[in-house]
Amino acid sequence: MLYLWYNTFFMQKILSNINFLEFSNQLKAHLQNGSLDKNAHTQMMPGGRITVPDFDKPPRKSAVLILFYPDNNKVYFPLIRRPKYNGAHSGQMALPGGKYEKTDRNLIQTALRESCEEIGVCKTGIQVLGCLSELFIPITNMTVLPVIATSDYKPTFYTDQVEVEELFTISLNEFFDPLVKKKEVWDLRGNDVDIPFYLLQKQKVWGVTAMMLCELELLLNKILNK
Repeated sequence: MLYLWYNTFFMQKILSNINFLEFSNQLKAHLQNGSLDKNAHTQMMPGGRITVPDFDKPPRKSAVLILFYPDNNKVYFPLIRRPKYNGAHSGQMALPGGKYEKTDRNLIQTALRESCEEIGVCKTGIQVLGCLSELFIPITNMTVLPVIATSDYKPTFYTDQVEVEELFTISLNEFFDPLVKKKEVWDLRGNDVDIPFYLLQKQKVWGVTAMMLCELELLLNKILNK
């Protein structure tokens, strides 16, 4: 318990004195050097999850955006909650993003286009740093690429009410609080399943979004604990 308190105190002290430009440059360097850990996904993976696509039915492609920006000496990124609808991700917490379209040059453009449509953050002032590992979503037979980007200033968010129920801005101080990591047993499509999740602003962030954030967490730990 003492070690946990000390480690939390040390990390919060680092985050309170963060230089955003230096943080961005180090993050970009790590992403370009391939400093990723795909095994990180397993830490926040729901029990019994399928990780390999059925190549008889090639998965569709999609991308999401993890956008960091500074505000009042802290670093934030946005999450959204999807509206309730008749679909697999109804009401879930997510990163802004969506399906690849033929007019997109690549998946990075997919992430930028979808974020512009969903939360009103468009290309102006956004610097793409790189990508995390692509993940497979079995329930929708889709792969998703997390794209990492920064903005030098706090964006003005305009949410699409059809796509977004609510927007949340998450500080790294909150994200790195060890108490936000939880686990529960849920009834998932008729089965009792162990579900790890991040509890961020009283919202349960689980599934593929939590898995992506876990890989991000381990990467940021390498940068912040240097």
